[in-house]
Amino acid sequence: MIVISGTTAETYLTQNYPDIPLQKYDSYATAKSALENGGVAWANDNTEVIAFASQNPGYTVGIPLWAARIPSLRPSAKATRRC
Repeated sequence: MIVISGTTAETYLTQNYPDIPLQKYDSYATAKSALENGGVAWANDNTEVIAFASQNPGYTVGIPLWAARIPSLRPSAKATRRC
């Protein structure tokens, strides 16, 4: 699982899913590159993942209901559903 070091996603996965191996990166650019070059999944607490999925066919976001719950995500999440 790709994560950005120091994010809520890293903390949450480490505490709640310690058996999942994490690939930790210091920037969004390096995490994105890792995903594009064979990474299987990217966990993040930011809209960066939603934006990436909406702009790259074949990638999806695992929680499509965010759009209904968080109004600021509606444009990105709507685009993501087309992936």
